[in-house]
Amino acid sequence: MSEADHSVMATFRGGPHDGQTIPFQHTTMCRDTIGMISEAWYAEGKDGAIRIMKGGGFRGAKVPWISYLEYIYNKTGPVKGNKVEYQFERTEEIRRCRKLLASKGRYCGFRALEGSDYCDQHQQ
Repeated sequence: MSEADHSVMATFRGGPHDGQTIPFQHTTMCRDTIGMISEAWYAEGKDGAIRIMKGGGFRGAKVPWISYLEYIYNKTGPVKGNKVEYQFERTEEIRRCRKLLASKGRYCGFRALEGSDYCDQHQQ
């Protein structure tokens, strides 16, 4: 059996996932950098109020998400046996593109570029 044919246990050090161990199906999933999305996210209500939401499935184009956090972890070394470790590096705020798509009655569903209110498609 090749190294890519078996599962790997990834352990996370530091940050909000400190001490957690998560199984990866294949060593090919053990990328050098991994982003883990926060459970909580921000949405805009029909009344314009900001709401703090919890749970997955929020990033679809029709869901009124505004932003969420992504925790970035870097692999500390190669996979050894069936184990690999990741170290917390930073937290990134992911914001939604603020281009209003009037014909659809919602904002663009893509993430804004860092330091911008718009995605690469709507950058002005």
